Amino acid sequence: WDVKKDPQKNHPVPKLLKDPFHNNDVSPFIDERFQTSLGYALLISIREQNLILVVDPETKKILWYRQGLTERQHDVEYFDGSLYVFDNGPFRGYSRIARIEFEDPNDGSFGFETVIDGRTFGWFDPSRGQHHVFLHKEKRYHMLVHDRQGKLYIFDENQKPVFALQNYFKLNGSDSIGMQLRTGLFISKDQYDQLQKSCDQ
Repeated sequence: WDVKKDPQKNHPVPKLLKDPFHNNDVSPFIDERFQTSLGYALLISIREQNLILVVDPETKKILWYRQGLTERQHDVEYFDGSLYVFDNGPFRGYSRIARIEFEDPNDGSFGFETVIDGRTFGWFDPSRGQHHVFLHKEKRYHMLVHDRQGKLYIFDENQKPVFALQNYFKLNGSDSIGMQLRTGLFISKDQYDQLQKSCDQ
């Protein structure tokens, strides 16, 4: 994969005409600000419209939305009362993880904040991406997956990289080839031990 040849980087408008919405993420979440009869709401990312929605899964009513804060975003995550978004940025030229608050702090920013800045780490994927926000030992971490490059990174809440992995397949001799890495999941040592124990039984 070569970012310079990526169609979403070089030809985003014709793609928009053929695929004007491109819903790329739907996930349920619970927040007292969004009461529904089913007890949860749906968080939806519509890539081509730079649009994030909160929807009532039964009535299909839009309960909240933000448009234009992110650019061709993926993988919106709800964590600790805020939204964290894999903000691709094909026009901008770098990717980032952005935090968006549900309430606007009356300054027009909608609580928008860059929490992982791709310019610092040479990280850019104009058209795909996955990430996971998790808490470990009372601290927030971000796991980023650059799938076509087969790379996985973990950053702490201060944008410090604490782990990196390159997925590759070893060929004959010293040659190897990079392999795609579709997603990642963090589990604690206690969770691992519990899973291992259930497998051993």
